[in-house]
Amino acid sequence: MPDKPPDSGLTGLTTSLSEQDQRLLAMLDDLPLVAEPWHRVADELGCSKSDLLDRLARWYKDDAVRHVRAMFNSRMLGYEATLVGMAVKINEADEIAGQIAELATVSHNFLRDGCKYNLWFTLTCPPKNPTLAEAVDELKHQFDKPLIRLDTTQHFKISFGSVFHAGTKPSWLQKVQSIKPVQKDILLQAVGLLQNDLPLADRPFEIMARQGTLSESQLIDAMAALKHRRIIRRVGAVLNLPKLTEIQNVMCVWNLPEQDVEAFARNAANHPRISHCYRRNDYPDWPWKLYTVIHGRNRSDCQEIIAELAESDSHAEYLPLWTIKEYKQTPVRYDPEKVVLKA
Repeated sequence: MPDKPPDSGLTGLTTSLSEQDQRLLAMLDDLPLVAEPWHRVADELGCSKSDLLDRLARWYKDDAVRHVRAMFNSRMLGYEATLVGMAVKINEADEIAGQIAELATVSHNFLRDGCKYNLWFTLTCPPKNPTLAEAVDELKHQFDKPLIRLDTTQHFKISFGSVFHAGTKPSWLQKVQSIKPVQKDILLQAVGLLQNDLPLADRPFEIMARQGTLSESQLIDAMAALKHRRIIRRVGAVLNLPKLTEIQNVMCVWNLPEQDVEAFARNAANHPRISHCYRRNDYPDWPWKLYTVIHGRNRSDCQEIIAELAESDSHAEYLPLWTIKEYKQTPVRYDPEKVVLKA
């Protein structure tokens, strides 16, 4: 079936991909929680299910799609997470980053330039063994490098959907789903099962449910309940954007007067080229309060978006931290025996 005419809310970021591929990437950000999600996506996309699954299999093979699975809110599982910036010498970055990437508590690990803290990684720990504070102390002891701990204090946006398509959301995200009560033991089992990738099969949740003791309907109901409680942020893809298209991204940090932060953050979160926007704690020698991840066709394109945001507040100061190298990017793994479900 031919692509839709260019009406379409596409952001123009991934022009090397067809319009249909760009729309698919947006849909993969948050999939429908139904027995046959691939059929639903293919129907909305206007292609056959076999064509959709072939395309996804090809993207998996090319490492353009790394995972399609549930993404959890660590705090709502009783875990603690933080972003750590560490100051390392460039000639020792690979060695230190390699050691950090081996840690099960680390999910993302990047080398960035723009300030003295150039090695950035996320650290996620259970309530104990080890706690987050213990893990940070161990890193200080092991590497003896200047580091800064930056806890998230407020989320404004975590979504790649608008990066590809700034138009109407998929139909399944526009409808309010009825939520059935689900027992705690089923929810905990679902947390374990949903850390695996969705199979590229007609009924992926049926296959996943059989890996435990749940039925397909129990797993789907548990997903809906977990998402309703914001324990699951989304069920969708983790993309390797450079494998899909030529895209530059930058983590830009901002310092603003306290009274301006909320309005500035909500404006930034509405920008289609921004996938992440959140507030973190700041320090006297690190005044940056707000963090945005910006995507552009190239560095100049990203800089134009930064300038556009800066113009919206005359008091805004910013510091762009450009990605030099990726060492690790993988979803956090949670131990169901250590999970504490939050209300």
